[in-house]
Amino acid sequence: MSIKKTTNAVFPIREVSKKTGVNSVTIRAWERRYGLIKPQRTPKGHRLYDENDIEKIHQILTWLDRGISISQVKSLLEQPQDTAINESENSIWENYQNDLIQAVEHFNEKKLDSIYCQVLGIYPIDIVSEKIFFPVLQKIHRNWQGIFGNQVIHAFFESNFRMRLSMRLYHSNRNNDQPQLIVCNLPFQVSEIPTLAFSLYA
Repeated sequence: MSIKKTTNAVFPIREVSKKTGVNSVTIRAWERRYGLIKPQRTPKGHRLYDENDIEKIHQILTWLDRGISISQVKSLLEQPQDTAINESENSIWENYQNDLIQAVEHFNEKKLDSIYCQVLGIYPIDIVSEKIFFPVLQKIHRNWQGIFGNQVIHAFFESNFRMRLSMRLYHSNRNNDQPQLIVCNLPFQVSEIPTLAFSLYA
């Protein structure tokens, strides 16, 4: 997928993060680990991105949203947009979901930490929440409905997930100079997770 530059304007990584919704850590990981983006550098080594880079980030997000693994994206960016994809679009997310459920079943917090670090290091939080975390919550609720221990398993994962979202939101707010948005649960909402996720998206 070829992209033509249309402007000479360049932006620091913080501005690119605001424009694309992808945090700076993830953008740097896409550069260092996968070579997806090659920003310009100032004499002091600071990254600068042009409109071409920003458009490429949006294209990366499109592929990820389709369920394509990050390791495949580079070759796809270089192909025509209508290139057929042989891999099942949902397979990458299902694998992560199964790994997460297995860790939750065994109350393996170390494994949970490993999965969180892996997926949040290369995928934006909104995609990870939509494709992995929320489906896992639904599966846990459905699979263990009415079975002894269901509430413990559900509470274990939900509390862990809530902690992760809260940490992300805290660090995001520290670096945010935009107008404040006040968000709270509605009276009928039991879980804080959807509210935290929305706040982080916003």
